[in-house]
Amino acid sequence: MQIFGTGGNDNEDASMVDAFGNDPVADEAERQQRVHQIRTHFNNQSAFTYERMIGNGVYGMTFNVLENRVFFPPRRLVVKRALNERDEYALDSEIRIMKLLNGAAHIASVIATSEDPGQQERRGPCGRLVSGFRVGERNFLVGLPGPTLVLEFLENGQLNAIRDKLIARNNEAARLGQEGPWLPNRLLWKWFLCFARACVAMKFPPNRPVDTRPELEEIPADQSNPTDIIHRDMHGGNILIGVTGDFPEHNVVPPLKLIDFGVAQLSDEGDAQNIYDVGTRMFDLVRGSSFSTGGFVDEWAGVRTVASYILPKDGVDPYPNLDPDLRHLIALCLAVDPSERPSAAELLHYCKLAVDQKPPEWYGPNQALETDEGISLTLQALVYDAD
Repeated sequence: MQIFGTGGNDNEDASMVDAFGNDPVADEAERQQRVHQIRTHFNNQSAFTYERMIGNGVYGMTFNVLENRVFFPPRRLVVKRALNERDEYALDSEIRIMKLLNGAAHIASVIATSEDPGQQERRGPCGRLVSGFRVGERNFLVGLPGPTLVLEFLENGQLNAIRDKLIARNNEAARLGQEGPWLPNRLLWKWFLCFARACVAMKFPPNRPVDTRPELEEIPADQSNPTDIIHRDMHGGNILIGVTGDFPEHNVVPPLKLIDFGVAQLSDEGDAQNIYDVGTRMFDLVRGSSFSTGGFVDEWAGVRTVASYILPKDGVDPYPNLDPDLRHLIALCLAVDPSERPSAAELLHYCKLAVDQKPPEWYGPNQALETDEGISLTLQALVYDAD
């Protein structure tokens, strides 16, 4: 956010401008203008219906629109716009990064952007506006000024919602003196694999055309030119839950997908920060709480880690149902020294190994919860059932 000085302003409403240069009155007017702009733009096209605003943040707004396709079922889309001109740079940057990542199965898919061929307004030799339409190319953003990002809509909500349900149920269990709920290990491994694949995508972005079918992320044969996109905002609100069925490994467990690359950066320092952020989210899912280290650092397998709350101490295991290998890998992701964290390739390897080689029977007396049926019941309660 840019910081604007307020000294010397003769405007009688200058007192409304805060220390960060934000004017609440002007911002609200701009928000209303953006809503009207998006509603009018999409409702004036026969293939689209404006539905509602779904996000209203400091820097921008997001909307749902419904696309009524001729040869395919209708689909709901997310349209992201900057709030005003000063925030358009951040959205431009996000568009460039999202296009690099497009085609990755665990990053939200890009459907269209204002930068795509056929989307931008073009003017003829006399300065007159000519159609942006070209055969085979989308043009539904033509006429909408400023940067625009259109993404797939992921109907099952944020990972935060699962955490919040687990917190509520743990609190209720504690009140009753009972053991709180815990997620099946095979579900945790599947979601760990989602995160690992997303890390691979950020290291080796597929850069596929917009609105194309995504593919599972794998380490490429040529690893000589990694890109290393660092997300930098991987909280549970920026991790959405997709739908089952796109790939065999998601026949039962829906995929997790990253969104909101507005503060992401290209880095030459490797992927250690992404790995740490993945560790925090897995830590949340194990504990059913918001991430906190409590200021503790423990040594685990010769590595100093902030995973203290999930590690056994003095012969007491705080999570006796947790797969020891899962605990170990989370602890390594949360290593204090970035060089001791697994790489994206190593994380992918170990998660794939666990998913492939640990059937329900591996978990002994807890195997009923670890079956596909048990996992489906857990997902029904935490993801699909409305509160």
